[in-house]
Amino acid sequence: MVCKRCNVEINENFLYGKGIFCSKRCQLRYSFELRQEEIIKKTSKTLTLERRIIFKECEKCKTEFKITRNVSKDNKEIIRKKEKRFCSRICANSIGGSKNSEKLIRYNLTCEKCNKKFKTVKKEKRFCESHNYYEILCKEKRKCVKCDKLIKKINKTGFCQKCLYYTKEGRAIRSDLAKKVMTKTISEGKHKGWQSRNIRSYLEKFFERVLIFNKLFDECKVEYKINKSDLGINSKYCYFLDFYFPEKKINLEIDGRQHNFLDRKESDKIRDEHLIKNGINVYRIKWKNINNKEGKIYIKNEIEKFLNYYSDVV
Repeated sequence: MVCKRCNVEINENFLYGKGIFCSKRCQLRYSFELRQEEIIKKTSKTLTLERRIIFKECEKCKTEFKITRNVSKDNKEIIRKKEKRFCSRICANSIGGSKNSEKLIRYNLTCEKCNKKFKTVKKEKRFCESHNYYEILCKEKRKCVKCDKLIKKINKTGFCQKCLYYTKEGRAIRSDLAKKVMTKTISEGKHKGWQSRNIRSYLEKFFERVLIFNKLFDECKVEYKINKSDLGINSKYCYFLDFYFPEKKINLEIDGRQHNFLDRKESDKIRDEHLIKNGINVYRIKWKNINNKEGKIYIKNEIEKFLNYYSDVV
């Protein structure tokens, strides 16, 4: 017996594939070659059987260089659309692939930012490719209002990112973004919304005792919640009143140090205007330290003024 693939005599003790092959390797290789022949028959025209080495001339320096082309079964060379035209990258960059590129004049300039030399067609260019965005900024004359630095991104406010962080416009932008995120989480059901804090400050606890001593605590509501939409404001948020007397419609507010900031004063004015329009009277008491005699006298007088005001309102 002889092997069907390698034509070697087969021992009777070692037979593979019904006694046709000398080893399992020959059996597997023979089945692989049969499959390959079937594929070649199906793709007879388009299949590339070999590759030819061809010599070509460079379009720049006219030196010969090698290229490989695929050859079909009909003995025709298959030319690719983007075939190599130049011998090296230097020749390709010098022309740039265009026919009229040889006529262009290239200028040796230095970058105003990094002082590096670069070649360009435009004589008026001031910056290299890595600092090209500076040229766009200089044309548009986009500079920060505060520090006179060039702004990379278009900005309606006129400030750079560092200066914008400490301005009113920057705070307004951040608060708007936070509100948008909060409305999404509330609509999706991930958050319950703004709620009153369970922890009471020392000032509020002190005035709770004052109202209990004067028998007014039962008539008031602590941390009373009013929706802004009920006051005619287009928002989903609400105000929390420190002490609200619904019978006489009086809102008692105790202002700590945080109410001395300009932003807080402006927000307090807007809040008081909306409450007064809806018939709620706002009475504010500024807090002072009680450890001093002056502080004790000041708060005693403020409490007496509020009690007189409360009794006068009908």
